[in-house]
Amino acid sequence: MNRHMQSSKSLLVSIVIDSYNYDRYLEEAINSALNQTYPNIEVIVVDDGSTDNSREIISRYAAAGLVKAVLKENGGQASAMNAGFEVSSGDLVVFLDSDDVLKPEAIEVAAKAWYPGVSKVQWRMEGVDGNLAPIGMVFPPLDVPLFNGNVSEFAKKWFQFSPSPQSGNMYHRGFLNRAMPLPEKEWKICADFPLYTAAVFYGEIVSLHDILGYYRIHGDNALGLKEEAYYTV
Repeated sequence: MNRHMQSSKSLLVSIVIDSYNYDRYLEEAINSALNQTYPNIEVIVVDDGSTDNSREIISRYAAAGLVKAVLKENGGQASAMNAGFEVSSGDLVVFLDSDDVLKPEAIEVAAKAWYPGVSKVQWRMEGVDGNLAPIGMVFPPLDVPLFNGNVSEFAKKWFQFSPSPQSGNMYHRGFLNRAMPLPEKEWKICADFPLYTAAVFYGEIVSLHDILGYYRIHGDNALGLKEEAYYTV
């Protein structure tokens, strides 16, 4: 059987949105997850102790039966990701930052690209400002080659691999069962780093050339301001 035949619409994909005080962006993130062309998804929204209107927004979607809501005390990004993963059921899992947006076809394209033995499918994200206006940046940059297959030896030898931002990755549950829960004290921020780094050593990587989402660059996430940060890990 062709290995890509496993990438059927029978695979459940969990989209876990972790959020903290991003009520101004949250609805766009949730709607982008709900409006996927891929039919078999579940959307989980984790609020990490927000003090704005985030919980009211999440509760409205949960009351309508559109998302699973996880409302917890503030513990940082790894804590929120752990909580969302714990209640997820997907064969494949995407951790979507609550200020980012997925294109409607993102999950369908990524799920079709997955095959057994792949720990992670990644895609490029277009940099946008707070209003989703393009800023002329792509993560990883278009001129940076993205590697496919078993890249662990390359990564060990050269300490180099071009990752996508948090919202540009789809992980296989088998890998996440080994990698999670993430250490919560150590990864209150940048909790995507240990996942996309470890994924290289626990399976093959599929890197899509497609730009399948929008990565917001705004005053509260200055860590994402440099395009060069996505050349290597």
